[in-house]
Amino acid sequence: METPAQHSKKPNRVSESGLRINISKLSEGIHDFNLQADPSQLELGDTFTSPVSVNVKLDKSSTQIYLKAEIALDGNFTCDRCLIDFKSEFRTSFNIVFMYEARGLKGEQSNDIQILSPDTNHIDIAEDVRQYILLAIPIKILCSENCRGLCPSCGTDLNQNQCKCDSETHDPRWETLSKIIKNEKNN
Repeated sequence: METPAQHSKKPNRVSESGLRINISKLSEGIHDFNLQADPSQLELGDTFTSPVSVNVKLDKSSTQIYLKAEIALDGNFTCDRCLIDFKSEFRTSFNIVFMYEARGLKGEQSNDIQILSPDTNHIDIAEDVRQYILLAIPIKILCSENCRGLCPSCGTDLNQNQCKCDSETHDPRWETLSKIIKNEKNN
């Protein structure tokens, strides 16, 4: 997967999202923008249900633009422990430095810095927003940190009820090892 900063020279699949900032007439200094896009415009799938809200703070100087973006949206998730569907607010943020071509930086880019030509009029952050959202989705999605999940024997939701199953599960693959351990303890 390419890093968000590496996409700037490629055609942008999500360029019509409304996450484009006109920088041509901005004076030097700090500028605030409140941008919105539909999750479908960013190709985020059906998980996210509310508009993507992006609060952007730009600090423009004659040689660079420092961008800080804070993203918020709502999503419908399924808990990986108890399988219950729940709605949750989702937040993430990122920073990018855009530098104008100068002093040996021409055409070079890194994950932290993107190079702009002096005649650039717009910054499109749609692909950056999309990738940072996708990267911020946790590997294990939980309805709460205290979720107890499902009983592995009977499937009871342990957040709602206590089941009557034996709390020790017996996996026949470990019986031989259990016998060896018992023999060691007895000797």
